[in-house]
This record gives sequence, structure tokens and C-alpha cells, in this order.
Amino acid sequence: MMREYTEPFILEGERTEEALRAVHEAVGGLGLRLTAGEKFLHLSGTHHKGELVARLSVLFRTLGDEVRTVGLGDGKNDVEMLAECDVAVLVRKKSGLLEEEIVSRVPGAFAYEAGPTGWNKAVIDLLEGKIP
Repeated sequence: MMREYTEPFILEGERTEEALRAVHEAVGGLGLRLTAGEKFLHLSGTHHKGELVARLSVLFRTLGDEVRTVGLGDGKNDVEMLAECDVAVLVRKKSGLLEEEIVSRVPGAFAYEAGPTGWNKAVIDLLEGKIP
């Protein structure tokens, strides 16, 4: 109830492109950002997950640590994060499809099956060195 960074919500009624565009324009006028996930919409400031990955990478590198960033995601709200990571893993939607925006913006992403099974397999492959 006391969120500091994002506020997830669901639109009542049909979730059309027109409705999303109207919400996007309304919140943009307030200096806020709208990100659409598969089920929830997320309202936040102008920051995004990719910015955090970049900042943390710089921080760890200044400490002298070797850094390899890995991101796992399945929706439009993960695009910036996956694009910023050294290794991007794209988990398929329940339908088996991949999120086209991620595929186009992160062409080197490794694709895995949907849901927890895909996440589990990707993490195991990472730990076993099957993903470079």
C-alpha cells in the first residue's frame, strides 16, 4: 500500500490500443510514465529497469568487481532492462509467443518456454554455462 516506485493497476473494460493511448497521454502530461505488462499497467516516474541495471553496473565496476548482467523478462515492461543487460533471456508468453517489441529491440535475446518452467530452465542453463 505504500509503494515508492511503481503503482500497478488494471483498466476497467476492454484494454484497447485507443484506451492505452489515452491513459499514456494523460499520465505523460503529469510527468509520469506508463508501462504495459501482460496483465497490469504500471505507473511510475520517468525511470525504468534498464536505468537501474546501468547504474548498478557502474557502481559495482567502480568497486573493482567484474560485472556480468543478466536479465529475464517476458513483457514490454522488461524491454529497457533486457536491452541494457549483457545477457538477455526472453520468456515466452503463455500462448508460446514472444513479445515482438523485445525481439526487435533485443535481437540477441535467448528465448525460453513460458512461465516458471522457462525461468527455471534459463537459470539452470546460466549456472551450467550453457548461455554464454
